[in-house]
Amino acid sequence: MVIDKDSVTATRKLAEKGNTQEAIADIKKMLEIKQAHLWRSDVISPCCGSLGGYTCQITSEVEMLENILKALESGDKAQATTMLDGYIQIIEENRKRESTEPQYS
Repeated sequence: MVIDKDSVTATRKLAEKGNTQEAIADIKKMLEIKQAHLWRSDVISPCCGSLGGYTCQITSEVEMLENILKALESGDKAQATTMLDGYIQIIEENRKRESTEPQYS
Protein backbone atom coordinates (compact mmCIF):
# COMPACT_ATOMS: atom_id res chain seq x y z
CA MET A 1 0.00 0.00 0.00
CA VAL A 2 1.21 3.47 -0.90
CA ILE A 3 0.03 6.18 1.43
CA ASP A 4 -0.92 9.07 -0.80
CA LYS A 5 -3.88 11.32 -1.42
CA ASP A 6 -5.66 8.70 -3.53
CA SER A 7 -5.32 5.84 -1.03
CA VAL A 8 -6.43 7.99 1.91
CA THR A 9 -9.34 9.35 -0.15
CA ALA A 10 -10.38 5.77 -0.95
CA THR A 11 -10.24 4.88 2.75
CA ARG A 12 -12.27 7.98 3.59
CA LYS A 13 -14.95 6.93 1.09
CA LEU A 14 -15.07 3.46 2.68
CA ALA A 15 -15.61 5.00 6.10
CA GLU A 16 -18.20 7.45 4.80
CA LYS A 17 -20.19 4.70 3.09
CA GLY A 18 -20.24 2.55 6.21
CA ASN A 19 -17.59 0.00 5.17
CA THR A 20 -16.00 0.49 8.56
CA GLN A 21 -14.12 -2.81 8.78
CA GLU A 22 -12.42 -2.21 5.43
CA ALA A 23 -11.53 1.35 6.45
CA ILE A 24 -10.14 0.07 9.77
CA ALA A 25 -8.02 -2.50 7.91
CA ASP A 26 -6.65 0.25 5.64
CA ILE A 27 -5.83 2.52 8.59
CA LYS A 28 -4.06 -0.37 10.34
CA LYS A 29 -1.93 -0.93 7.21
CA MET A 30 -1.09 2.78 7.08
CA LEU A 31 -0.16 2.72 10.76
CA GLU A 32 2.09 -0.28 10.23
CA ILE A 33 3.89 1.49 7.39
CA LYS A 34 4.28 4.77 9.27
CA GLN A 35 5.45 3.00 12.44
CA ALA A 36 8.12 1.20 10.39
CA HIS A 37 9.21 4.56 8.95
CA LEU A 38 9.30 6.03 12.45
CA TRP A 39 11.39 3.15 13.77
CA ARG A 40 13.86 3.54 10.88
CA SER A 41 14.16 7.29 11.33
CA ASP A 42 14.72 6.86 15.08
CA VAL A 43 17.45 4.29 14.46
CA ILE A 44 19.45 6.38 12.00
CA SER A 45 18.77 9.89 13.35
CA PRO A 46 21.71 9.87 15.83
CA CYS A 47 24.14 9.77 12.91
CA CYS A 48 22.02 11.88 10.54
CA GLY A 49 20.89 14.92 12.51
CA SER A 50 18.79 16.28 9.66
CA LEU A 51 16.16 13.59 10.22
CA GLY A 52 14.78 15.21 13.38
CA GLY A 53 12.09 17.07 11.46
CA TYR A 54 11.20 13.97 9.51
CA THR A 55 10.84 11.97 12.74
CA CYS A 56 8.53 14.65 14.18
CA GLN A 57 6.44 14.60 11.00
CA ILE A 58 6.07 10.81 11.08
CA THR A 59 5.26 10.86 14.81
CA SER A 60 2.50 13.37 14.13
CA GLU A 61 1.12 11.21 11.31
CA VAL A 62 1.17 8.09 13.50
CA GLU A 63 -0.74 9.92 16.24
CA MET A 64 -3.28 11.18 13.72
CA LEU A 65 -3.79 7.70 12.26
CA GLU A 66 -4.21 6.26 15.77
CA ASN A 67 -6.91 8.84 16.48
CA ILE A 68 -8.64 8.05 13.20
CA LEU A 69 -8.56 4.37 14.08
CA LYS A 70 -10.06 5.05 17.52
CA ALA A 71 -12.86 7.09 15.94
CA LEU A 72 -13.65 4.33 13.45
CA GLU A 73 -13.56 1.61 16.09
CA SER A 74 -15.92 3.61 18.30
CA GLY A 75 -18.32 4.13 15.38
CA ASP A 76 -17.75 7.87 14.97
CA LYS A 77 -17.66 8.00 11.17
CA ALA A 78 -18.12 11.78 11.05
CA GLN A 79 -15.06 12.37 13.25
CA ALA A 80 -13.02 9.81 11.30
CA THR A 81 -13.85 11.30 7.91
CA THR A 82 -13.08 14.82 9.16
CA MET A 83 -9.70 13.64 10.46
CA LEU A 84 -9.04 11.78 7.19
CA ASP A 85 -9.67 15.05 5.33
CA GLY A 86 -7.06 16.67 7.57
CA TYR A 87 -4.64 13.82 6.91
CA ILE A 88 -5.08 14.26 3.16
CA GLN A 89 -4.12 17.93 3.56
CA ILE A 90 -1.01 16.95 5.51
CA ILE A 91 0.01 14.45 2.84
CA GLU A 92 -0.42 17.08 0.12
CA GLU A 93 1.57 19.70 2.07
CA ASN A 94 4.38 17.22 2.70
CA ARG A 95 4.44 16.19 -0.96
CA LYS A 96 4.71 19.83 -2.07
CA ARG A 97 7.48 20.54 0.45
CA GLU A 98 9.45 17.45 -0.58
CA SER A 99 9.28 18.41 -4.25
CA THR A 100 10.87 21.81 -3.48
CA GLU A 101 13.70 20.47 -1.31
CA PRO A 102 17.11 20.04 -2.90
CA GLN A 103 17.82 16.52 -4.11
CA TYR A 104 21.27 15.11 -3.47
CA SER A 105 22.70 12.13 -5.24
